[in-house]
Amino acid sequence: MHQKGRSMVEMLGVLAIIGVLSAGGLAGYSKAMYQHRLNKQAEQIGYILDNSAVLHSQGIDLSAVPYYAKNFFNSLGVIPKEMVKDNSAFVYDSFQNQVLLYRNRSCETCAYYFGLRVQIKKDAYDICVNLYKQAVPRADFLLETLFVKYNENVSGQHTNYVTRNALKTLTINRMQELCSVCDDASTCHFFFIWS
Repeated sequence: MHQKGRSMVEMLGVLAIIGVLSAGGLAGYSKAMYQHRLNKQAEQIGYILDNSAVLHSQGIDLSAVPYYAKNFFNSLGVIPKEMVKDNSAFVYDSFQNQVLLYRNRSCETCAYYFGLRVQIKKDAYDICVNLYKQAVPRADFLLETLFVKYNENVSGQHTNYVTRNALKTLTINRMQELCSVCDDASTCHFFFIWS
């Protein structure tokens, strides 16, 4: 007898092969999108830091900048437009982490300093390493970086300071060690500080 079409077993075999290939493709796509977001975040943070360094080098009077400095920096084109989502004091990186630009001083007689704080709630380790990678080539501009783990269940926090001189020699292994304190169960903040 001459058979037309395919048997049920053959069709199930084809569907199984398609399913395996699709699962592999989806995993590869997810990994590529995650890497794209890390690269985009690096571009966004680098843009802010580089433009802030230009302002600093031009000697622009920054004495009137308010504590929440988003509007000031945004008016000068320091912040990428895609990071401005609302009228709050925050802008948002490619992971939708809150990013705060601020001006402060540590004491009444101290000089003002500026900061960029990234609040990390998910993928903290990878994002932390990514942010350190942005700080290292800008070590001459930055005073220091801070990586702070806030533990909401226990009072206290864990803080890693890295000064300008230490940033200049920071290795990938040291970055990974510094970032290992934060996990997705806690909130971590990464600070870039400059004067």
